[in-house]
Amino acid sequence: MPEFDQDDHISDEPEGGSDLPAMNSELAETLGDIVAQLAGDLMQIDLQLVKCKRALALLQPKKDGRIDLKFWRKPTIPGKHPAPVRWRRLKAGLEPPRRGVKQGRQVPGVDPRKRRWTAIRVPAQRLSMQAKRSMGFVETHPWVVEVLDMTQKLLEARGRLLEQLCSLRRYEARWGKVGREWVAGVGEDLDAKMPGWEAVAAKKKELDRAEAEEARRLVEATNEADRLRTWVVRND
Repeated sequence: MPEFDQDDHISDEPEGGSDLPAMNSELAETLGDIVAQLAGDLMQIDLQLVKCKRALALLQPKKDGRIDLKFWRKPTIPGKHPAPVRWRRLKAGLEPPRRGVKQGRQVPGVDPRKRRWTAIRVPAQRLSMQAKRSMGFVETHPWVVEVLDMTQKLLEARGRLLEQLCSLRRYEARWGKVGREWVAGVGEDLDAKMPGWEAVAAKKKELDRAEAEEARRLVEATNEADRLRTWVVRND
């Protein structure tokens, strides 16, 4: 026996139910609220990560090896996204590393006496292990570890939340133009065939009405014959 949710309602009327589309305004509003809430949660996580970035800047000296957070763009996801980095002080005259460019040599046009900084990404897993313990860092090391633990948990939560939003984006991309064109094609087919179906329904209704009239006529004729037989019997 089929089971129904307690919210389901099966009408006993032949034309019961709603004529509203399945994707009505209430459902559309609910889905919009869900996406907006997830996006708002993502923003709140980023705000807390900015606080972690501030705490790391306060607790660590501006020396080689300090941990920081940078917000970088990704090629496949809109917006900027946080990533833990370690600041490195380059040798005099060297530029920050770039893919395909050798770094162990003097770069033309760069002052050989000038030392520049570069941010190198570090793994987000076990982030507290990245905290330095050397001179200048050891005094605040426990607090840095605490901040990095918070940062890691926030990054993990952000990753899970972002995956949910990206899954919606991927589904929309798979559905995309092809799915919308298919729905539009079905709609055009229905619009083209609807007048014919309406004519069939009208003709069937007309025939049903004629059959009903004939049945009523036969019933009345039968009743009249019964009344006539009864009258004859009574008068014999």
